[in-house]
Amino acid sequence: MKRLVINKVLIPVDFTDCSRRAFYVALELAAKFGAKCTVMHVIEPITALDLSAKKYKQVYKDVTRMEEGVQKRVEEFVAEEDYEIDPASIGIEISVGKPFQEILKKARELGVDLVIMGSHGKLAGDEVMMGSTAERVVRRAPCPVLVIKPQDFRFEIPNGLKK
Repeated sequence: MKRLVINKVLIPVDFTDCSRRAFYVALELAAKFGAKCTVMHVIEPITALDLSAKKYKQVYKDVTRMEEGVQKRVEEFVAEEDYEIDPASIGIEISVGKPFQEILKKARELGVDLVIMGSHGKLAGDEVMMGSTAERVVRRAPCPVLVIKPQDFRFEIPNGLKK
């Protein structure tokens, strides 16, 4: 049986509570495996109605602010949780496009071993279904995808997964 190897992890974030939980789980798991991480945020494209120079400048400012914010969150997480993970091993990517398409594109481009993402979930009768972005990524990803559940779900890494 082939041994599970996780060297590269992609962590798509949208700054929701569920995404934040997935971010923390991903960094914890990456620390256990000594994996490099890429934290990714996707911005929806500017529509034809928003083609002004002012809009482009605002988007550029927003992207810069997001990159700085994600970097700060990574550094705070590493410092407060005392994980053995080098902040320099965590890359940050901001993309423009449809979230599921950009996540799949980046997973292939980076050759990641695992995508870890949150799912907002939607109610369908009595059952919670996966959000559409997470579902599309799960169905089409070139690697395994770990989807973190919404609400008060707490994930703990099993002892058997230690490096």
